Amino acid sequence: ATHKGKHRGLARDGTITFKQQPVSQLELNIQRGIRAIVDYAKEASQQSNSDELTQSDCNQGYRVRIPADHEIEGAFTSKSHAPRAFRHVRKVLGVSDEHFVDSICDHRLTMLKTPGKSGALFFKSADGRYLLKTVSKGESKFFRSILHDYVLHVESMTVEHRLRTLIPHFY
Repeated sequence: ATHKGKHRGLARDGTITFKQQPVSQLELNIQRGIRAIVDYAKEASQQSNSDELTQSDCNQGYRVRIPADHEIEGAFTSKSHAPRAFRHVRKVLGVSDEHFVDSICDHRLTMLKTPGKSGALFFKSADGRYLLKTVSKGESKFFRSILHDYVLHVESMTVEHRLRTLIPHFY
């Protein structure tokens, strides 16, 4: 589903919603999903016989069912594209799985106000290091189509875990 403003709404009590879900619930779901997907990518990388990234790693999709708990009203499915590829980028840039998860998942995210018509939501990690954005299917499809080239560029432009280019970092 594309954003184009139709997923973002306001509940009767004034709560901001996204796909008819309170944004506070979405925030917790994003955090729990990221934690599960980072764990999956770590395990998959450890089971692999090679650190080399392949085109198939960039095309891989992964879904994980997250059960309900005391903070979350219902179970949900978290979907990730190319979790091993993004773990590889983090590793090249010197971002450990532990730091990434701690920064995003162990502290409240701040939702940023967005002036655009797309309806996308933006969240900032508490330490200000990461910006998260909901993306449309079209944006996701496009980025996945260039992901392998992006990873190769990041590898070629990185010196001592510092990316020497103006291109944004996607983790």
